[in-house]
Formats: sequence, structure tokens, C-alpha cells
Amino acid sequence: MTKSNAESSGYYQIYLDSIIFTFSACEKEEEEGDTQHPAKLVGTWDQIDAGIDFIITTNSSQTAFDIISEGVGGISVTGGHMAELTYMFGEVEEDSSVVVVVSTSSSFILEDELSFPFLTIFGMPSYYSFMGFFAVDVMEDTLTFRAEQGNYTFDQSSGSLTIPSTVLYNEEKTDSVIVSGSLAYQQIDVPAHTPTTIVSITAPAEVYGVTTVVLDEDGTFSRTTVYDDVETETSTGTWEVVGDGMMTVIETYIYEGETVTDTLDITFTVESGFLTIKFQEDACEDDSEWYIECLAYFENLFGLDSSSLTLTETKMILTFSKTTGNELAHPGGMRLWYNSKPFHRQIPEKMRSRTTIR
Repeated sequence: MTKSNAESSGYYQIYLDSIIFTFSACEKEEEEGDTQHPAKLVGTWDQIDAGIDFIITTNSSQTAFDIISEGVGGISVTGGHMAELTYMFGEVEEDSSVVVVVSTSSSFILEDELSFPFLTIFGMPSYYSFMGFFAVDVMEDTLTFRAEQGNYTFDQSSGSLTIPSTVLYNEEKTDSVIVSGSLAYQQIDVPAHTPTTIVSITAPAEVYGVTTVVLDEDGTFSRTTVYDDVETETSTGTWEVVGDGMMTVIETYIYEGETVTDTLDITFTVESGFLTIKFQEDACEDDSEWYIECLAYFENLFGLDSSSLTLTETKMILTFSKTTGNELAHPGGMRLWYNSKPFHRQIPEKMRSRTTIR
């Protein structure tokens, strides 16, 4: 090769390297500037927060029970223990049995365990009625007062509880409390043909199980969720960014002994090492064989007009912190949808969704 050709070849190589370097630099700059770039998602993510919105659509304008907020009125407890109970969750079952819980906060709905003090009512019309009040004393010993035939009226259609003055005794019959009052749900306006959120709950992730998701660069992922430090659920699948802030997830897992594969379209944001994902599902879809019965269940639970409910949806909002990979979570970063009140697992089964990436 002549000197002239060598110089030309050298210049060409420098020019080519310059183009490659410029292209790589631009690509790197684009990745760093794009907070939703797929590379930002690769790594290990631990779930820290979870949120659930329950959304309904009806064919007529009406109101729905607000089962989370403080009610209207209150149930007073006097005597051996003093309390004012202003939160309620009640339901009339298919067999006409009545279950009502009344407390000083919504924690009995939002937490794993009932917090003292609280009143429980269980009744079978014309057969059996139990009313129990539970509290703790200054020594943190549990106090129990009960009546085997508690006097009360729970009207499912209006969402109201009335208790005339009723005496409940401890087991030894040496102490008692008097329970009385009226309590009703607040109401939420539901315009016709308009998706309306009637329950909105946020909770630390451990309430739903401790979940870790590993997103690999090849588009596969694995998930591990540990419930109550005992039960472990695992899954595998694929993930793909399909648009700006949009991801498609296909997950396979074992549920009640059967292999299940779900496909979810998820919206997501990544910032400061925190990943927030949102997805929405039909709350009655899994009960397709009993779809009409499922809608009727929610109509009864929320006091809606019969045959007026046309759609029930659950929106999941999950927040994860990054523990391996690029841009780890750091103090001062985002913690979206955090609230110290967990979601009570005793909420009716049809209202609950698994807060995993599925």
C-alpha cells in the first residue's frame, strides 16, 4: 500500500470511528435522557408500595356506599369501657346471615388484623344473633363483652345499622358495657355511564406479600412473592416495552394446582431508581361463568340499584425500588402511593386482586 493510500485508509478509519463514536454517544445520551428507556428497567426490583382503586360503571345515576370513610352517626359504648365507633363494614350474605364490624377507624378493613376496640355482629334471622365488643385495658389485657341475642337492625339497602340500648356482659358477668346508636355509610355520587372510583386504598407492599421482580436484558423475567413469611409464589415470563411508558407482560404461574398464563398491558414510569406500574382488570372477569352473579354481589355490597352495574374494574398501582442494575433507588427518591394503612385481607374475595406483576 502506498503512503497516499495508507493515509487515505487511516483518514477513513478515523472518520468511521468518529461516526461510530458519535452514534454511540448519541445513543447513550438518548438512553440517559429517556427515563422510560428499556435499559432503565433491567435489574432487580423490590416492591415497596401498592394501591388498589375499585371502579364501577352503572347504567343509571345513583349513589354507592363509601365503605372506607367514616360513617354518619356512631355507636356509643359506655360502662366497663368507653368508646365511640364511627366506621363500619356490613354485609348480608346469600343465606340472609348478617356480618357487621364496627370500629374507631377503617383499620379493620385496611389492615391484616382487627385493632381494638371493635364491635362484631353476626346474625341468622329468626335463629341466632351474636354481638361482641372487644377492647384492651390499661394493662393491655383483652376485654370481651358479649350478648348471645344482640338486639340490632342492619339495613343493607340503606347501609345503616341501628342498635337500641343493649347490655353486653363479660364472661364472669361481673362487668358490662351498654351499646347503642345509629351508624350509616356515607354516599358516593355515581353518574350514569361514567367510570367512578368508589374505593381507593394504598398500602405498604408487605401487606400483600413481599415481592421481588428480576427483569433481564433478554426480555425475560422472574417473580417471587412471599406471603406471611410462609407461602412462596413464583412465576416466569417475558416483558417488552411497546411504546412510550407502555409495557406488555406475559406471565406464567401455578394457581390452585393449575398452570395459568396472563397477558397484561402495563403503563410505567421510572425515576430516581423507583418503578411505578399501573394496570387495570375487570373485577368479575375471572368469574365469567357467574358474571351476572358477580355484578349482583357488588350491587348488594355497595347498595346499587339492581341490574344497574355494567362494569367493575380494579386498577393496581405498584411501586418498586431498584436493588441491582443501573440507577439504584436512593434516599430522597420517589415513593409514590404510600400510605400507612394496609388493605384488609378480609375484604370480600371478589374485591381483592393479587398485587403481583400479573
